[in-house]
Amino acid sequence: FNFYSKMLLICGFYITLLIVLYAEPIIRIVFGSKYDAPIPVLQISALGVPFVFSVAPTIITSLDKQRVLARIQFAGLLVNIASSFILIKLWVSEGAAGASVLTYAFTNTASVVYLSMAGAVSARYYWVGFAELTAVAAACFFVMHRFFAGLPLVPSAALASILFFVPVAALMLRKDDIRIAKEMVLGK
Repeated sequence: FNFYSKMLLICGFYITLLIVLYAEPIIRIVFGSKYDAPIPVLQISALGVPFVFSVAPTIITSLDKQRVLARIQFAGLLVNIASSFILIKLWVSEGAAGASVLTYAFTNTASVVYLSMAGAVSARYYWVGFAELTAVAAACFFVMHRFFAGLPLVPSAALASILFFVPVAALMLRKDDIRIAKEMVLGK
């Protein structure tokens, strides 16, 4: 759980960072400037990616606890209905995107908490990694917006990638992670 969870979290936060930073130029390149309106919706929706990139529901299923997962997902449905009702009235499409993010956050948190209470995983390990990645992504976003906002898309994305992966590697990657990744790619 720890290795795969960590890798999925890193990928999820990286995808989120890129979408939040570059939604505007990507949408303009692909669809043209007449589609600028959905940019904030895409950026808000991207905040849910780290919650979706989780192995927790798969582990619950592998433990033959589908009924628990169904209850978590039903509770997520109720969270989505309630948050949609409130947030859509306040912010229309951005509110709908926010309600989806809240739902993803709820179902992921409930899944990790269940697995932790069942003794299957360490919730502390997961949430420490989540907090570290949140801090790195937020710092990277700040630096890119504050100091490098005028860079063209490709150099900007390359710089953002470096600013993200260097601290992530320093904070989160261990010898065991590198060994496991090497074994996955090259075999034993």
